[in-house]
Amino acid sequence: MDNQSSILQKIGENISRYGLVLILLWYGVFKFTPTEAEAIKPLIENSPFFNWMLSIMTLQQVSNFIGITEIITAIAIALRPISPKIAALGSALAVVTFVGTLSFLFTTPGMFKIVEWLYVPNGFVLKDLLLLGFSFWSLGEALSAIKNQENTLT
Repeated sequence: MDNQSSILQKIGENISRYGLVLILLWYGVFKFTPTEAEAIKPLIENSPFFNWMLSIMTLQQVSNFIGITEIITAIAIALRPISPKIAALGSALAVVTFVGTLSFLFTTPGMFKIVEWLYVPNGFVLKDLLLLGFSFWSLGEALSAIKNQENTLT
């Protein structure tokens, strides 16, 4: 790979990784607000994977729990230059997070609408498909770095 390609790839990696971190951190902090708790209410209530949480916590507590998870995930991914192992764990949590949020497309009524003649999914949730891709990339990259570190030590 030539130097220019390598630089462009590195820029893309950093934007992908730290863009993912920023989004997780931003939405994680926002989960502590009543506005966001109310916004996720229909998603949580209609999900067979998440609705059980409402039987043991209030809606705000569920939102706070999700927020804490997102913040921890973001911090773990951000630590990639220091610890690929922690970043791999954070990336795996991000994969689980975005698989979970994408499930809302299929469990929440009204997530698809017909606009003009086109069947359109909810864009707020659909963007998580891209974030899921970034999460898988981040996980694979961190696991490769771990393997390279282990090979260097042996």
